Amino acid sequence: MVSALLPPRHDVQAPSTLAKFHAPEVVFGADSVGEAGYAAIRLGARRPFLVTDPGIIEAGWVSLLLAVLKEEGLAPIIWSEVTPNPKDHEIRRAHALYAEQECDVIIAIGGGSVIDAAKLSAVGRFPWLSALRRSPLWARHAGSLAVSARCGRPRCSRWREVSPCCGRRLPR
Repeated sequence: MVSALLPPRHDVQAPSTLAKFHAPEVVFGADSVGEAGYAAIRLGARRPFLVTDPGIIEAGWVSLLLAVLKEEGLAPIIWSEVTPNPKDHEIRRAHALYAEQECDVIIAIGGGSVIDAAKLSAVGRFPWLSALRRSPLWARHAGSLAVSARCGRPRCSRWREVSPCCGRRLPR
């Protein structure tokens, strides 16, 4: 047995208990959606896979983001079949479309269910997440970017979240 408190008796390497986390880039403010195209390009995007839901489309956020992405020369593919608490078959459909269209980066624009669906679509075979680390799929999972539409509703989140809305509503 190797303990962090006692040195090993022999030349046995103790397993590392240290981990390093690199915080992702966070951009926020009223016009932060305008940075999404540049952020996607830095992730290697040419054909981003845009994950959203019908309510976000109706609110006008998707058309705003599409204009930003197209201005950067990107050709996004939209998947808008996200439902509250996304189901496994929905994620499988999203990942199949992502692969079929040869997308390279996933962009989520929406609330918690949309962001969850996008994260799972990025890795694809989510029922076996513990096996993914040993899979070649893990090495080539999609880069991802989230444009949060959650405005920190206290009844659903303990912490306030910063999002592009910043206290204002987008026109319908």
